[in-house]
Amino acid sequence: MIEIVTRPDFHDPVEVSEFLKELQRTLRYNHISDADLEKGQMRCDVNISLAPDNSSILGTRVELKNINSFGAIRRAIVAETERQTQILSQGGNIDQETRRRDDTANQSISMRSKADALDYRYFPDPDLPKMNLSEIEEFTSEALKASLPELPGARRARYLAYGLKEEDVAYLVDGGVRSSFMDQLFIECKEDQALIRQAVNYLVSDVAGWYTKSEKEEYEDLSVPAFAELMQLVVEGSLSSRGAKDVLALMLEGDTTSPKKLAEDKGLIQVSDPEALKATVQEVLAQNPEAIAQYKSGKESALQFLVGQAMKATRGAGNPATLKTLLEEGLAT
Repeated sequence: MIEIVTRPDFHDPVEVSEFLKELQRTLRYNHISDADLEKGQMRCDVNISLAPDNSSILGTRVELKNINSFGAIRRAIVAETERQTQILSQGGNIDQETRRRDDTANQSISMRSKADALDYRYFPDPDLPKMNLSEIEEFTSEALKASLPELPGARRARYLAYGLKEEDVAYLVDGGVRSSFMDQLFIECKEDQALIRQAVNYLVSDVAGWYTKSEKEEYEDLSVPAFAELMQLVVEGSLSSRGAKDVLALMLEGDTTSPKKLAEDKGLIQVSDPEALKATVQEVLAQNPEAIAQYKSGKESALQFLVGQAMKATRGAGNPATLKTLLEEGLAT
């Protein structure tokens, strides 16, 4: 068991919650514990004391015992702060005590008075000799730092250096499996930033959404090389976003066929050759005179409508950029 005691440096529930989440990540990254609050693997005792405005002198502290979720911790801090504020505003005194939190009723119940450290009457145990860890080579601060894996803060900084969004980085770093997958993906993508950013877009949206609804463990059936290949197809324009989503769904369900073969079998590989798409564009223009008139009157959205009709005609196989260019050429005549 590890007990961690902090200084009274926190001033609002959000700070406390964010600190505990970072502590949880650190424990997980070091393979110390899963630190799941709901399973009792990590618990929090919150000590709250108020100070007058513009004063650094803290008032009497009250301890709230064994709170087991980040949300419950935030609610407990707010409720206890309000309770103490009300007592003090009425001229009362805060008792130094330990209280049990009832989250359902949003209140706390006194358990016992809280003694000062002096009252515990601590004394050195005569049977336990002193040990100076700094004198043991394996326990010097340098040796301990060298033995640690990359911690969440360092990993966040490394991911941000790739130009990724902060909220995306926060999601990826939050799970050990996600960050491990991401690190392998960096290698597989040869650190190509365009490819990596495209991959992250799918990881934080489509992949995250799929696993939220699934009973499978995150990334259980998702191969890093296969996912990188899928992203390459999207970046090079061989596969549309819609087609990529369809192929990705099959991959997440456990299909081990290569993404390119899956796309070919489903007829999803995009056609980018202008000559192969000209007949479709001419047909779409012939069938939509009203949209042509709207476009020529200055309605830009009419062009997007025509692109959509061309995509529909090619069953999603036409490259939208090529179709748009061909349609613009057709509309200019």
